[in-house]
Amino acid sequence: MLNETVWDLVPELSDEFDVWDSNKWGISLWYDVSTDFAFNAQNVSVKDGFLRLSAKRESKNGKNYTAGIAMSTFKVGGNSYVEIRAKTIDYRANVTTALWLSDEPTTENSPNVEIDIMETLQAGEKPKIFTSTIHQWADPHVALGWKVKNLSFNLSDDFHVYGLERRNGFIRMYLDGEVFWEFDTTSYPSVSDQERYIIFSIEGHAGTPVDSYLPNEFLIDYVRTYECSENANSIQSGANLLTNPGFEEGGGGQPVGWSIYSNNEWAAWAYADWGYSGTHRLVHASPEPFSLAVAQTITGLETGIYRLEAMVAKKGNDLSSKIYVKGYGGDEQSVNLNGEEWHKIVLDNIYVDNGQCEIGLASNSDGGNDEWAWFDDIKFYKITNSINPSIPIQNINLLTNSGFEAEGGNRPVGWNVNQTLGSEWALWAYQDEGYNNTTGRLVFTDTNAFDLTVSQIIPNLDKGMYQLEAWARIRQGNFSMCRLYAKDYGGDQLIVQPNGATWHKIVINNINVNNGKCEIGMQVTTSGGNPKPIVDFDEVKFFRIK
Repeated sequence: MLNETVWDLVPELSDEFDVWDSNKWGISLWYDVSTDFAFNAQNVSVKDGFLRLSAKRESKNGKNYTAGIAMSTFKVGGNSYVEIRAKTIDYRANVTTALWLSDEPTTENSPNVEIDIMETLQAGEKPKIFTSTIHQWADPHVALGWKVKNLSFNLSDDFHVYGLERRNGFIRMYLDGEVFWEFDTTSYPSVSDQERYIIFSIEGHAGTPVDSYLPNEFLIDYVRTYECSENANSIQSGANLLTNPGFEEGGGGQPVGWSIYSNNEWAAWAYADWGYSGTHRLVHASPEPFSLAVAQTITGLETGIYRLEAMVAKKGNDLSSKIYVKGYGGDEQSVNLNGEEWHKIVLDNIYVDNGQCEIGLASNSDGGNDEWAWFDDIKFYKITNSINPSIPIQNINLLTNSGFEAEGGNRPVGWNVNQTLGSEWALWAYQDEGYNNTTGRLVFTDTNAFDLTVSQIIPNLDKGMYQLEAWARIRQGNFSMCRLYAKDYGGDQLIVQPNGATWHKIVINNINVNNGKCEIGMQVTTSGGNPKPIVDFDEVKFFRIK
């Protein structure tokens, strides 16, 4: 949970969507169509604790489809954390869903910041990615940075918790409590502190919708906005991570610590003269044509924001030279040299999330005696914020051995087994064929009749709304009872039944715990027979959602 000594919930900037609150939300934007979609107020509702935005096949304003949008009437500024729990539209509908903060991008409002926390821009084609982008409007429009988040699952299969933290010269974005992108806003202070509306929208960016999966809904469970009371600390720069960054160790055509990729072995040289600082500089030059890169690949990097700087100079219209970064988990970035006098060039906001990065100095030339590029004092370092993230990890599973990886045979570790009928061998935790290629699964099976319940009682629960889910499959046979249940939580027993021979998720929503505990379990009853009844369970999760 949030550190309550640091973060304070702001109720007037939050909503649990138990009812529609027109004092907090509007149902229109500064534009009323998005490619194939026209926005329609009738496509917005609150029901069963969710804000529901629907996409439909129907005509309006010259468009063949309609969509719902909602925009807050309140604005959120800096020193804040916005958390949104939402479920995107089924990816098979090929409809873009978006969570973002912005305002009307008028020239008078420039710079006007737009922060896209999540957009499913390729919903149907690539259901396991979403995109986050920071824009600055209106004239000129600039995309300051973006991050494509790759997932191991289809985003639309379940609810997820999205977070945006803005403070102390940074923004951070979160998915299910884990940071997936950071951005240094030192050069763009409005990104950190400009007051913005919260917007939920359905858009047409993914292309033509698939009618057979419409109508469909974008569900928002809650919006919670927090303000931070902790004093801001300074941004700090880490140590230079490059070897021989000023070329002082020489090496001639093979500068120490650097790799050379070139079709002309004489085109690069570390000279011991005219350096920007110290004595040495790296020169790219040759009377013959050349294509050249001088690079280092740094491994073992911590996830976070890095910066590349260089002192450079260049002469020659037929020579193109740049510094670049690539292979760090994002798109290649570069900046060109431009000017015969020493000048600094910088690449900001290199968000490394794969542990490595290639840093390079590259040139291409048709050759010439009076064309050259100089490089010196190359720096690559991590940008750190002395306040660490203190955002809650939502959806924490409260069960022990939830994937049955801890084995235990016919008495799976952490679970209670109650059997009123049948053989002790009717239940087993197998270490094979688990859901999603895991090893553990719980199997109920026997040719003889049995009645088995496998359960856990979870004590010391905070009052609130919880969710129970599991993956299951009925592989063969007949069952008089086969269910996942929740009971003794202060309300009526809730159940859900598996229904299919392949792995599928079953869910019990809105378990309103008010007595501090809950029993969750799987109950299976059968008369046996041939084919032998077999049902599997795996990845059982019980977690708080409100």
